[in-house]
Amino acid sequence: MQRFLMLSAVALPLILTSFRAPPPGLTWWTTHALDKVRPNDSVPPDLVKSVSIAAARNEFEPFQIVLRAESQTFTDVDIDVSDLRGPKGAAIPKQNIAIYFEGMLDLKKPSNVEGRTGQWPDSLTPRVDRYYGERRNAFPFKLTSG
Repeated sequence: MQRFLMLSAVALPLILTSFRAPPPGLTWWTTHALDKVRPNDSVPPDLVKSVSIAAARNEFEPFQIVLRAESQTFTDVDIDVSDLRGPKGAAIPKQNIAIYFEGMLDLKKPSNVEGRTGQWPDSLTPRVDRYYGERRNAFPFKLTSG
């Protein structure tokens, strides 16, 4: 079920404050990298659409952009980024931003007493392989409703 998709962007220090308006039927929000958002989780009551990150030189700081198709299927969904701008003229060039598609793993049996079955966020497929510079097959993707 591709009703729900999480994308992780890895960047350096910045405050990200605005995105383009989504098409009708698409809900999106941002969250920190350690949040495990599952396909049937409810949408947060207050959608956060900005990110504040900080890292030292040569460090990476991830965050997630969560997309949910509510009433229609979206085909050929792709992600594009621009340079990120923060306070006092801080900027991260887009060539220093890595975009990943987060796949789901369907667990048939809980891994421990606190676990649950069903779809769990697992694999991260990069748009471009960082070692070989090759484009991967994660984008574009299909985001289905329901």
